[in-house]
Amino acid sequence: MKFSSNSFEIFILAGGKSQRMGTDKGLRVLCGKPMIAYLLDTLYLTLGSHFPIGIITQEKNYSQFNVPLLPDLIADKGPMGGLFTALTHSESAYVLLLSCDMPLVSTDILTALIQALPTAWSDCIIAQTPERIHPLLGIYHQRLREKVQDNIHHNHLKMMPFIRANHPHFLNMETIYRQCPQCFQNVNTPEAFAEMEAFLSLSY
Repeated sequence: MKFSSNSFEIFILAGGKSQRMGTDKGLRVLCGKPMIAYLLDTLYLTLGSHFPIGIITQEKNYSQFNVPLLPDLIADKGPMGGLFTALTHSESAYVLLLSCDMPLVSTDILTALIQALPTAWSDCIIAQTPERIHPLLGIYHQRLREKVQDNIHHNHLKMMPFIRANHPHFLNMETIYRQCPQCFQNVNTPEAFAEMEAFLSLSY
């Protein structure tokens, strides 16, 4: 399926401190390539190589992926700060916000999110699995930018209260989850990294 690059842009958050991992998550080599490379490969497979993608980070080593690097406009504000940076830089109505530590996000997940865009009454479209809601598998409308900025100003940085207050559409992805729970896994600790490495070693 072809998607228009006019309606949304993609931003990958890679600006966290990776304190639990102990090293930069997105650049850590997982079964032969940096973790973020898995996500980028899937994005290109799903959307094509000319679709607008940006990486929100201050780490210059991400330049190896030939994708625009965007430092956070307001530092040290977590995903809320990343969302503000994405909405500010975007020239489209929506931004698709992803995390560098989810290497196995699949074409099915991306396609389901993007196909839900006609849900115009929603300010955000967020993936939901039986385990949890995933703010960093989400699409956010440009009209949220001032609200995000206000939350940052008041240091209200938790994503879920913000999402629930802004007409969310929680997209049920139970079927995809049952087929591949690893596709929704955040690899943000050494233990999670070892589990993902073992899974990939057996699967590929």
